[in-house]
Amino acid sequence: MANSRRGRTFKQQPLNIMDVVDKIKSQGNKLDALFIAMGLFGALRVGEITSIRISDVSDDKIQVRKTKVSGKAEKFRYVEKPPLLKEIIESCKLRKSDNLLFPSLTTKRRMTNVGANKRLRKLMELPGITFHALRKTAARRVYETSDKDIPVTAAFLGHANLTSVIYYLGLTQEKVDEATRNAFAL
Repeated sequence: MANSRRGRTFKQQPLNIMDVVDKIKSQGNKLDALFIAMGLFGALRVGEITSIRISDVSDDKIQVRKTKVSGKAEKFRYVEKPPLLKEIIESCKLRKSDNLLFPSLTTKRRMTNVGANKRLRKLMELPGITFHALRKTAARRVYETSDKDIPVTAAFLGHANLTSVIYYLGLTQEKVDEATRNAFAL
């Protein structure tokens, strides 16, 4: 079932995580590898990826600016860096600065969301892929490795609403009904 948002129809399925890791490892340019890895290991929204500054990357965590809501203070969440992401960041030899980590290749300013997804498609060699698919892939992986803990998955994604996580994971009412039947089949 395709979902509609702002008049567009889209359906991004989680990817095979090992295929994404292989694609990350095969990148000749370390910043390109980091671009994909941030989307996967951080489950970052495209707007979060394009807003990361070099100074947001510390030894063990990445500070991510949450989307700013009008009239409210800017909020942050932190993303743990798994070993492969740490390795890629170290190989990039980033010099501390307040510059964008992934600026537009043409303007050197913040990359547009469309431009970021276009770059991702080129690097991954997959037509139609977006950071949303990487985010869903990461969500599925955290969900499965946390004994299907939805609140943990929600915290990982930076979601306050568990309903959003259920959507990301593709949990349908049919699956809930089946689990209920199995749980109480005495």
